[in-house]
Amino acid sequence: FWWPADITAGTNGDLWITDSWDGTVQRFTRRVAEMVSPTVSFTTPAAGQLVRLGTPVTLTYTCSDPAGGSGIESCRGSAASGSTIDTFTSGKKTLTVVATDRDGNAAYATRTITVVTPEPDARIRTKGTTAWIGNDADPFSSQMTTARARPGRSAVCEVSLQNDARIPDRFSYSGSFTATSGYTVTFRKTDGTDITRAVKKGTYRTPVLDPGETNRINIAVKIRKSPVPSSSIYVTLSTFAVNSEVGFDAVSCLVYPK
Repeated sequence: FWWPADITAGTNGDLWITDSWDGTVQRFTRRVAEMVSPTVSFTTPAAGQLVRLGTPVTLTYTCSDPAGGSGIESCRGSAASGSTIDTFTSGKKTLTVVATDRDGNAAYATRTITVVTPEPDARIRTKGTTAWIGNDADPFSSQMTTARARPGRSAVCEVSLQNDARIPDRFSYSGSFTATSGYTVTFRKTDGTDITRAVKKGTYRTPVLDPGETNRINIAVKIRKSPVPSSSIYVTLSTFAVNSEVGFDAVSCLVYPK
């Protein structure tokens, strides 16, 4: 400007300045720094979400400033929006995002998830008995029941698998036994369906089990009638969380001829 010919103050604090050179009038608005903080919004994961160990989870969020505000200067989180969160260790994980506007106002928000380890809990008992063996036991401890049957008959061991985790999950069964002649081992669902082939291959999978829900199968061991086996057979049924390197339990059935 050349030396202004006139300066007029508006009622809202604006200044109207007339240029003495060419008579043009310009308005200058006084801007007051806002005192309202920006906001942070999470899209994923959900608040309090339970995540199975090793399951990919994407962190997405946005930062915004109120209408008429100075605008977002920075929006930074524990990880960049759109990135994958580490879920390979169990426990609670707190994700933090900090938003700052151009006036220096800042806000932060957190979101907590819990990474849960799969927990199959297998129990076993001899058919005709009531007490389960192996409830909440160390999977590497002895969880075994003993059964006897007459030659030509079958001894049956019942297996109950419970999902002890806090999230729904699927599990696989894998069966093995000592190579003892004179016995025939079959694995069956409670409705009688023969699942021996899949169990021996380790490919049989349970339906999705809700927390606390159980799945049951039977181990049937038929004893040859003649000649009668001179030794016992030891059958082990292991269970694993599907597509996971953790989450394991095992039970055993030891069968003798009467």
